[in-house]
Amino acid sequence: MKSDLGYPPEMEPAIQEELTVLASIEIRYHDELARLECLPRPHRSKTTFDASLRSSATLRGSRTSCRLGPA
Repeated sequence: MKSDLGYPPEMEPAIQEELTVLASIEIRYHDELARLECLPRPHRSKTTFDASLRSSATLRGSRTSCRLGPA
């Protein structure tokens, strides 16, 4: 018998846990990205702006690697 997700029922709890973790990572990504985007850009120094861009790029990279799994 298949579960709602189409996997054997004994695998469903582990799959649901993984989906919960992925959802929390996704929420954190969006929260952090929104926080970075809300920083006042005109008043930041170039160094701070560059650090913000690096942080944003790091978040995007982390998000991608979380979706693809360990290398």
